[in-house]
Amino acid sequence: MGGVKQEGTLVAWCYTNYRYFGMPTEPPFIGALIRLDGTDVNFLHLIGGFDISDFDNTVKVVKNGMKLKAVWSDDRKGHIMDIRYFSPV
Repeated sequence: MGGVKQEGTLVAWCYTNYRYFGMPTEPPFIGALIRLDGTDVNFLHLIGGFDISDFDNTVKVVKNGMKLKAVWSDDRKGHIMDIRYFSPV
């Protein structure tokens, strides 16, 4: 049996540019549903690795169906945020 892959496909996304209680990081950020390769469920995490400060530029880059890959934190703590974000492949 193989493990879960570090790459996946973008299913849906949401651009957030305001603060709210319990947010995962400082805005702006992109929350996304990602279907990791080899799975049949979606995984909620962040997309990053490029300039998302301009929404008009972001919608030119981010497209449902695009391939993404996990970018790991240097300081891992056994927490979901050990994955910093998923970046376009």
